[in-house]
Amino acid sequence: MEELDFSDLLACYSDKGRTGFNPIMLYVVVTYANMHGVRAVDRMIDLCQRDLAFIWLTKGQKPKRDAFMILKGKI
Repeated sequence: MEELDFSDLLACYSDKGRTGFNPIMLYVVVTYANMHGVRAVDRMIDLCQRDLAFIWLTKGQKPKRDAFMILKGKI
């Protein structure tokens, strides 16, 4: 993941308003979930709260459904 170019993804996000979740972290969570056959956003949210691998990927943050929905249109 470190070698990927996320400039287009980051360009879609504004620095105005309240601080949101890191879009790269959300992309990594979605990618990791898809690699394990998880496609449902609600399941990803649950895993981010209960599964150690997802907790490590999110660095303990607990993204909500709307964070993933915003990302959906970007990837």
